[in-house]
Amino acid sequence: MKNLLIVESPNKAKTIRQWLGNDWYVIASGGHIKNLPKNSYSIEKAKDKFSATWEVMDNKKKLLSDIKSKIKDVQYIYIGTDDDREGERIGFDIVEHFKIKDYYRVIFHEITKETIFDSLKNGLYIDKNRTNAQFARRVIDRIIGYPISSAIRDKFKKDKIADDESIKNLGIGRVTAPALNIIVQNERRIQKFIPKKYKKIYITYMHEGLQFNVSNGMKFYEEQYEELSLLHTMVNDGEIEHVVEKYKEDTRDVAPYAPLITSRIYRNMNYLYHLDPSQTKKILQKLFEGIEIVNKESGVKEIIGLITYPRTDSFNISEKAIDAIRSCLYEKYGKEYVTQTARVFKNKSKTAQEAHEAIRPTSFSKEFFPKNLRNTLTKEQFSDEEFLVYEFIFYRTLSTQMKNSIYDNSKLIINIGGNKFQCIGNKQLFDGWEKLLGDKIKKAEDEDEHEIVEVPKSLKVGDILGTRTISLSEPKNDKTPPRIGLGRFITILDEKNIARPSTIGDVTDLLIKRKLISVLNNMLIPTELGISLVTFLEEHGEWLIDIDHTEEFEKQLDEIEEGGEPNKLIYEYDKLKDEFLDKLGFNYNDSNQPQEWLIDKANNIALKKNEVLDEAIKTDIKKLKKYILEHEKTTKIGKCPECKKNDIHEREKTYSCKNIACDFTIWKNSIIKFFENFEKHMPVTTHKDLLTHILKNKKIWFDDLYSKKNKKTFSAFVILEKSTNGKSHQLALSFSRTNMKSIDDKYLFNADNYEDIKVIDVHDENTIINEEEYHESNINVVEENTATSENKYKESNIELLKKVDDLKKERRLLILENQKDKLTRVYNRGKFEDDLNKIWDDSYTDLTIGFIDFDKFKMINDKYGHQAGDEVLIKISNLIHETVRNFDIELYRYGGEEFCLISKENRSLSNEIFESLRKDIRKYPFIFNNIKVNVTISIGVTFRNEEDSTQTFIKRADAMVYQAKAKGRDRIAIAIDEEVEELLW
Repeated sequence: MKNLLIVESPNKAKTIRQWLGNDWYVIASGGHIKNLPKNSYSIEKAKDKFSATWEVMDNKKKLLSDIKSKIKDVQYIYIGTDDDREGERIGFDIVEHFKIKDYYRVIFHEITKETIFDSLKNGLYIDKNRTNAQFARRVIDRIIGYPISSAIRDKFKKDKIADDESIKNLGIGRVTAPALNIIVQNERRIQKFIPKKYKKIYITYMHEGLQFNVSNGMKFYEEQYEELSLLHTMVNDGEIEHVVEKYKEDTRDVAPYAPLITSRIYRNMNYLYHLDPSQTKKILQKLFEGIEIVNKESGVKEIIGLITYPRTDSFNISEKAIDAIRSCLYEKYGKEYVTQTARVFKNKSKTAQEAHEAIRPTSFSKEFFPKNLRNTLTKEQFSDEEFLVYEFIFYRTLSTQMKNSIYDNSKLIINIGGNKFQCIGNKQLFDGWEKLLGDKIKKAEDEDEHEIVEVPKSLKVGDILGTRTISLSEPKNDKTPPRIGLGRFITILDEKNIARPSTIGDVTDLLIKRKLISVLNNMLIPTELGISLVTFLEEHGEWLIDIDHTEEFEKQLDEIEEGGEPNKLIYEYDKLKDEFLDKLGFNYNDSNQPQEWLIDKANNIALKKNEVLDEAIKTDIKKLKKYILEHEKTTKIGKCPECKKNDIHEREKTYSCKNIACDFTIWKNSIIKFFENFEKHMPVTTHKDLLTHILKNKKIWFDDLYSKKNKKTFSAFVILEKSTNGKSHQLALSFSRTNMKSIDDKYLFNADNYEDIKVIDVHDENTIINEEEYHESNINVVEENTATSENKYKESNIELLKKVDDLKKERRLLILENQKDKLTRVYNRGKFEDDLNKIWDDSYTDLTIGFIDFDKFKMINDKYGHQAGDEVLIKISNLIHETVRNFDIELYRYGGEEFCLISKENRSLSNEIFESLRKDIRKYPFIFNNIKVNVTISIGVTFRNEEDSTQTFIKRADAMVYQAKAKGRDRIAIAIDEEVEELLW
């Protein structure tokens, strides 16, 4: 009897069939065999469980008939669909459809004869947890994409936000919504940006026949031209010497880039050859499925896969492949270019599937070298584009086991009357991994080409430089924030875990198809429809475009894949969908059955009233809404300016009119965003009184709002106005037409007396003090008693005031204690996060983070005990604190043996201080068991850039610690920007 193997791709089936022979049926499913119906919702909920109605796809009925006829005559059935959630689901559907009880689930990570036969020997079963994750993903995508997209189309048509042609294809999904938001927010940054002209000053010297330039690195804007003129005069003054203040010979190692993953090769091919993701995806699939090649041993033509599975987010390369790579390199370049030990790359992403390998060639034999394949195959067999993609994969993979390239990093500082100019060398000293397609690999990573800077080696401190030319640059504009290109967009989606390798290449095509973005010169630009959609979702469904929410979704899918319950996640999104539709006035189910979120809300109200909600109310949406309206405890804040009859009430997420028919609504998050736009700190506790004030007096005066465009403070009234959709209201600015010499007190609002609500977790774990409750229940009571007793008891009054001061002091000490690490007494992680958030919006252009991690700290604990480990942490934290205390640098314990430094000093000084710390710690002697022990640290350093969030800032510094350790520990790794990593010490 024959055996049956079912795979996904017809080309893969053809390749495998040639090796298995006549005893096998090899059939391709061509992707999914079942799907949700196109013309109906098809999701049902019974209590807290969801089910879906799946139907066989029309174009797969003939295929299933063919499989059915063969199943009767086979001995063994093998399911060889792709190794991802979708592949697992396809396999599950086949097994379930034909009610197959005995089968083997096999996985092919590469299509070569050897791996095919090895895989067939290692059959498993369908992973039910994996299919549960796919079920949850597919159902949630239907929950979001079907009813929500339909409601948005109706709303846009009704409010005439877009024309009928644009609305026809309008839709939004779980992945496309946050992806579109990234492009729209970037466009807003570009539109808000106001460039300013600046000049720079350069000095050119000639020393022993070598010409080199120095600069002070400063931009002089138009308002600073007078200062520039004075500096120009000074450096031109023949009586002021140009003295070498510092000269340090140094080098820096540049490590090869990591092995290729799906998102990275999409980006690389876009930068290098302007291939869009769909083109690259198609080429990768062909290289994976195989190309017809003459077998060297048998002389027979075979279809052989040239690369491993192309949908992967893992940097892992098998030990067998690493051995083959290193053998190939030794043979071609010798030990001078090959690392002493195998280099292993580890994923920073927690969601990466480590069972997969990176994208790599399947063979490193000479006949598989790119040029050898090019010479033996026709362009019909192996197109130019396929050759270029394969060549890149081949040499990029080889480079991972080659030595670092080495560059000069010598630093020269010239002192001219107290003004310092510098240059840093960058000449390549050893090509290392860059010997193999280095220029292309760097270009594919969007590395800028730098002019070669060579610093004279014969200079020494105290030398006076003579021959020079001083020049001013032509006026230049500040660089406008760059648009997001196709390649960079793919990387952003990957880094933020918005999409997985199997779908990441399709996101851009879908946004273009729906006319939400356009592509101009490889750059992504949101259309008016795309901007309108994001604006609409910001007001009505912010969770849809929230990147953190989407990233969390992927983590929850991973939890389901590890055995979690899928219905819990589906229920959460079903509830969000119902709430979204209800707020827009849509009842998608067209029934009298209330949505779950309304029932939950009514149950909570009943619980607070010690009541049980009547079943008649639970099952009737009109009764349910009436119950909520009548019994929900709300606070009145003023008369409605829209209907002018009813009161405005504070609700969970809004301030809205009591009359449901009235459109007046202010979303609470819109108030937060309004003041954030003008860098005005307004605690949430002020919002209710603020609106009461505006409703009563029509406006409030603020004289300390900040313009990010003009970089200065300004004054204006804050008023209420209708938002662009004409329904809800929002805060807006109003400017007086005349100079305001004085402001009527009724237009003033003092926010200083309000405090942010915050819970303080004091180190005694049984003691939790709520800051607001502590303030109100102690200090305010004392102050009130003081006020009422003032005239009667002066002595008592003084005593009470002293008690107030003592309580305030005690409160400050409690807060401070909560911010300190118990062991080392430096600030803790909570304080670090608070401080970073507070200074984030300030204009610290030189904000730097240094992440410190002790090298081999576990060995100290294991060998000398935890008491020794604690001693190291305490003494080293004291050493660091003493070093940085006189600078604008703060130290925090991040957790375990990790510490963090936030520096507002300039980058150069920060780096010097960090390097000094590293050297001092290495020299610090510890004595354990009469043995002298020295410890070392690795430091990851990153500088703030314009597009950073606090999360990406921290993440990059943490990644640099890993880089430093990977290079041998006891050193500093610096992230120059998001893409280029350099090791400076």
